[in-house]
Amino acid sequence: MNELRAQLKEWRAAIDRVLPSWWPRALAFGLIGIGIVLPFAFSNNSGFMNATIIAVAYVVMSLGLNIVVGFAGLLDLGYVAFYALGAYTLGWFGSDFFFKAKVHVGVHGIAAHEIGIHLNFILILIAAAVICALAGILIGLPTLRLRGDYIAIVTLAFGEIIGVVAVNGTDIHLGGGMTLTAGNFGISAVDAPYFPVIGQFNLLNLRPWYWLIFAIMLIII
Repeated sequence: MNELRAQLKEWRAAIDRVLPSWWPRALAFGLIGIGIVLPFAFSNNSGFMNATIIAVAYVVMSLGLNIVVGFAGLLDLGYVAFYALGAYTLGWFGSDFFFKAKVHVGVHGIAAHEIGIHLNFILILIAAAVICALAGILIGLPTLRLRGDYIAIVTLAFGEIIGVVAVNGTDIHLGGGMTLTAGNFGISAVDAPYFPVIGQFNLLNLRPWYWLIFAIMLIII
């Protein structure tokens, strides 16, 4: 590995001597441009586009993990718990799951007339970030004093706890017949994103979905 790393550094130095100093930035903008126009090479609902959307979503997850493990140096084995919390935030605030409530903020179409809590997709993103941040503080307070394998064990337990709560959340009653989660059934029929200029997303045209997750990825980077 050391020899490979040295060889890569040598190739990078050779490229820097030949190309102008602004070439990395130009390459980055070029790759972004390719990413933006990529959907036009495929049909609106192609399987490749569907797989690419999922792949870019995993890229967003890995970027977050890079901060925790890569930059902070914390061996967090419960990182997927935050993914679950974000997913449940969409289910709680973007569906008819809390059927006793009737809250509509920034939504359009059918979602504006259904029961439950229906927030605009941007507001749900903010809510998910806040909930995950609070969960991160909660798990971080007792674990940041730990090091090595101990922090790995504690964070792994945190991930397992979230999974158990998600499955057994039907036993946590919030009143009026509502529960914290739907157990193994999950929360289905969540709202599609809506933006005032773009409009409502639909499953017959995957291009807006791709551009949305691609934009989120660029923001995270």
